[in-house]
Amino acid sequence: LDVGTWKDKRFANERIPTLEEVLAGVPHAKQFFIEIKCGPEIIPYLKNVLLNSDVPTEQLKIISFNEEVIREAKRSLPDIEAFWLVGFKMDEQQKSWTPSVGKVIATASQIDADGVDVKAELEVVDSDFVTQCRNAGFSLHAWTVDEPAVARQLQLLGFDSITTNRPKYLRETLFEKTDSAERTPH
Repeated sequence: LDVGTWKDKRFANERIPTLEEVLAGVPHAKQFFIEIKCGPEIIPYLKNVLLNSDVPTEQLKIISFNEEVIREAKRSLPDIEAFWLVGFKMDEQQKSWTPSVGKVIATASQIDADGVDVKAELEVVDSDFVTQCRNAGFSLHAWTVDEPAVARQLQLLGFDSITTNRPKYLRETLFEKTDSAERTPH
């Protein structure tokens, strides 16, 4: 597919790289997250590509909202961590967020997920949520975090990673605050 023409004619014929091409550029010791947006039918093809790449399995992470994808990924690729993506909605009748932490843990357990990758909804993902997920043995990741205050709160809660559209800005902002806080007497 031509993915460049829409931006400018000078980018005409710019192509989407294959997964093999992308994997060849994964830096040493960096985590690489692969979001699967289709069903579990992709897993045999993905397995072939991932196991034939030079990227160590401990650097690879699979994420998906589809519970069956995570279950099949863990069955077929047990050495690659798989995280179930979870969004939250306010149930207006019950005046509570769904799914509950109990439901998140139950589902993640049933599908053999290594962790959960949750929407960064601070009304839901509080210290109790983190404690319960950690006690159940799950790693914690959050999406999509573009505001420094939210990133800092998730960092303080002990999240393992965040997904952001603004990595440089968040890194600079968080480190700037950390550095100045360390220099400030308490």
